[in-house]
Amino acid sequence: MTFAIADEEENEDLFNEFGFDESSEEINVGIIGPKDRKYPMEPMEEFESDEVEKFLRSFMKGVFHYTINYRSFTG
Repeated sequence: MTFAIADEEENEDLFNEFGFDESSEEINVGIIGPKDRKYPMEPMEEFESDEVEKFLRSFMKGVFHYTINYRSFTG
């Protein structure tokens, strides 16, 4: 698995593809999965490593929840 930290302004298109353009939170985490599908985690105000770990473990197990507007992930 590859991780990247990106600036919102420099990566605006990708940020929007995840649906983060509607987020007012400081921390936005997402996974680009097979077939270039985007899986955003629920945005958070402060970094919480336990929540990120839970998100990653759920993704690896294939536990997904889809919404109408964008793909979101629950675990």
